[in-house]
Amino acid sequence: MESQRKTAVVCAYCRFDDDCDAESILRGFVHQFLAQNPLLLPLVDRYYKKHKIQRTSPKMEEIVEMLHSLITSLDSAYIVVDGLDEISGDKEKANLLQALGKLPARTLIFSRPLELHLRDLPSATIFSVEARDEDIEKFVGSILLNNASFQETIGGVEGNLVRDIAVKIRKRSRGM
Repeated sequence: MESQRKTAVVCAYCRFDDDCDAESILRGFVHQFLAQNPLLLPLVDRYYKKHKIQRTSPKMEEIVEMLHSLITSLDSAYIVVDGLDEISGDKEKANLLQALGKLPARTLIFSRPLELHLRDLPSATIFSVEARDEDIEKFVGSILLNNASFQETIGGVEGNLVRDIAVKIRKRSRGM
C-alpha cells in the first residue's frame, strides 16, 4: 500500500437551509477520501461488512476511526469546512470540531466568529476575514455592470440604478 500514498483534499459546505450535522459531514469526508483513492477501501471494509450484516450505520466514534485510518494512509490530508456557523445547534458544531481535533489532517474552517467553540478545537489559529459594506457594493455593482442581459434590460449603463441596487442588496445582506 505504501506505493499508493498521496495527498487528498475533502470539503464540506454548510448552507443555512441545509440540515448539516457533524455525523453527515464526517461520513461525507469518508466518501470523498475513498473516491479520491479507491485503493484505501480495504481500510474501511470491516466497518462496511459489520454494519451491512447488522443493518446499522457506523457510530460517530467509528467514523472518526475510519477517517483516522484513511488520513494516516496518505502522505497528507486536508479538510475544509465552509459555513461552520450554519450548522444548527451548538452541540453539532462542538461534535464536529472535537472530531476534527482528533484527526491528523490540516484543517481549514470558514465561519462567522464562534468564540464559544474555540475550546472544542484548542489548536486552532484564528484569522478574521469580514466583508465590509463597500466590498459588497463594489462586488454587486461589478456583476451588474458586466452582465450583458441586465445592461440590455435597463438600456445601457445606468450608474444611479446600479448604485441603488447595490446599496439595497448590501443593506439586505447584513454583512454576509
